[in-house]
Amino acid sequence: MSRILARSRTVLVERVTRPDGAEVVEKTYSFPTRKDRRRGALRGTLLGRNKARREFANLEYLRHLGVSAVEPLGWTVARNRLGFVTRCTLTTRWVEATDLAAWIRKATGDPGLLPSPEVWQRIGASVGGMHEGGFWHRGLSARNLLLEDVGEGLYWLDATKSLTWPAGGLSVARKAHDLLRFWTPLRPHLPEQHQASFAQGYGNADTLALDELWDAIPNWKRASLRRELQREEARMELAPVPQQGHNPEQA
Repeated sequence: MSRILARSRTVLVERVTRPDGAEVVEKTYSFPTRKDRRRGALRGTLLGRNKARREFANLEYLRHLGVSAVEPLGWTVARNRLGFVTRCTLTTRWVEATDLAAWIRKATGDPGLLPSPEVWQRIGASVGGMHEGGFWHRGLSARNLLLEDVGEGLYWLDATKSLTWPAGGLSVARKAHDLLRFWTPLRPHLPEQHQASFAQGYGNADTLALDELWDAIPNWKRASLRRELQREEARMELAPVPQQGHNPEQA
């Protein structure tokens, strides 16, 4: 038995109940059109690991660092006669949780429904753990972090594009990229206390100095990052939370 959680032209995410009663998530990447196959020819086909295998390895690496991530259970791949990938699937354990974007959406107009400052501190610590371990997520967003409805568990997912370096080897620019991608869409919707708790957990009181983070991004990468942020902000579709001491009439 399965239930579709998300679907796009090239990705299908399903919650599947196995015959033994275990519940898993199957994320299937496919190349349905000729254009998709051309674009994917050099991405995880003959010349590299397929997307499902890459994401499986990255999730395992996160867990090795002690950063909580969804548990990868396995991956499969199908190829055509020439050896090119036509479909690949990542299987992870099902987690009874809600993504952070949904938590914030639920709290629109009532900041008391937001995850507590203690949770934001743990989120900051998890991002700090990634970066200290040399892990560049490249897809940090509220949609890619699950928070348990009951309990205090948090789980990162969607690590397809992530890259790794030796511990301590992640550049300032890559850290800034992750932080800007995660925080720029969230900042208008969070009270200052929650922002400060994240920064404390990350280990740097100046973590959210956005101007300084932008200074760390090379000029030639800024345009593409801004486009990413515009897409993330559009997906949030939320009204900002008034900041402490902020008069909207002065904005």
